[in-house]
Amino acid sequence: MGKFRSSHFALRKWLTTLCVPVLLLLCNCSFSSVRASSADTLRVLELLQQARSPSVNSILGFVHDSTLSAQALELAERIGWERGIFKGHLWCLLSITDRGYRSRDEVWEEHLRGARAGLGWASAEETFLLYRAVGRLNAMMRKPDAAARSIDTAQWAAERSGNKRLLALVTYTRAHALRSAERWGEAFKLALAANAMAEELDDDLLKATTYNLSGFIRGRLGDLDGAMKDLQVSVVLADSMGIDGVRMRNRSNWGYMMQVKGR
Repeated sequence: MGKFRSSHFALRKWLTTLCVPVLLLLCNCSFSSVRASSADTLRVLELLQQARSPSVNSILGFVHDSTLSAQALELAERIGWERGIFKGHLWCLLSITDRGYRSRDEVWEEHLRGARAGLGWASAEETFLLYRAVGRLNAMMRKPDAAARSIDTAQWAAERSGNKRLLALVTYTRAHALRSAERWGEAFKLALAANAMAEELDDDLLKATTYNLSGFIRGRLGDLDGAMKDLQVSVVLADSMGIDGVRMRNRSNWGYMMQVKGR
């Protein structure tokens, strides 16, 4: 019995000597992984923040850098951070819209699938941004029903957010989609509503864009004097703020109105 106890004690001592270093090693590895994961997560957030920059040349008020967005997505996928993956895909999509949707179809579809797959991680504003982008593309491609469905979802997200600027943006987006579908009467009513909302917000970036749209629609409906007034409001704001895209569209619309008026 004494020999057994002596052997049992020796075995316990040997196991303790062996296991403690192994456990410490595993704990250190675990803590190192946590530290690495936290650092990588912060790096993803940093890349996403750097990728988005303020700009008056987008009605949203910001644009997205495609390279930094792709880097954020790549790192988020590497560490398996689901929300980071969703935001990376969304940022990549928005960078394509910032370039006037100039992208290969398969690239757009890849990021659209990725963003939709991660919608469970999306805020109301992010859901709005995604479906507004899809709705605009469908309108450009003359798919009015698909555009309306996407804009309906963007409307729901804007209402859920309680953000008045998002509500003004979705109203403008729907008016523009109806204008693309040549449903001029409906488009005009919503364009006027977007003007009123932009005025209430006292948002010059919004006003420069919404009055440009209402001016164009007025012209197509035959109200050339009203069209000139709206376009004047738009061009003054666009010139003062340096909004290049609106200035180009405004001058094109202005030239069209002058031609129609025979001036």
